[in-house]
Amino acid sequence: MNGERYYAFSKKNAKFFVLDSDYMDPKQLQWIDTELKNARDDWKIVYFHHPLYSSGGRHGSEVDLRVTLEPLFVKSGVNVVYSGHDHIYERIKPQKGIYYFVVGSSGQLRGGDLKKSALTEAGYDMDQTFMLNEIDKNELFFQAITRQGKTIDSGVIAPSAQTEADRHTFTIRKNRGERRDRKRKRFLCVLCDLPGFFCTLSSRKTDPHAGVDQSRVPTVDGLVWTK
Repeated sequence: MNGERYYAFSKKNAKFFVLDSDYMDPKQLQWIDTELKNARDDWKIVYFHHPLYSSGGRHGSEVDLRVTLEPLFVKSGVNVVYSGHDHIYERIKPQKGIYYFVVGSSGQLRGGDLKKSALTEAGYDMDQTFMLNEIDKNELFFQAITRQGKTIDSGVIAPSAQTEADRHTFTIRKNRGERRDRKRKRFLCVLCDLPGFFCTLSSRKTDPHAGVDQSRVPTVDGLVWTK
């Protein structure tokens, strides 16, 4: 934008940060660190070409880039990260409270290149896809659609709180068909005294931490696991 390799812009309650992952020089790193620290928006969304996490067979995760960028993202409360590079669609299981998407098949598909792994929450490599994203206050609605009009993934994300204590309490809502069928589950991670641990067990039917020593459970406004 305007000849810049990296930049940021705001839309209502969301701020977007665009990076040049081809050349992550010290100047760019200092810039993104400062921009993220100063942002007071409800949503912090970052996008760039090379994925920090990917199950694509051709390229896969850019581990060196992850080591550089992820600590900044976690420290400053980034909510969502979008990348491409691998010509597939993949939604990564939340990593340290951050949602990652690989959206690389819109322009060109590399069929059969998704090698589903422990990282994969959802994925598709049978047709070209694109994403629709809509932010409505404290919810981000996402939908991945093939060129034939088939929805292959959808859901709703609510941002985690921004304080260090509250970052371990967040809401996951999953679409099951139409939006009217969305169901909500809330979690308080009872292990959040362990560095880097974020509860992502959104599919459990019972308390995901049943049996854990409850004396270790921190209190955040009295919130505990509920259905």
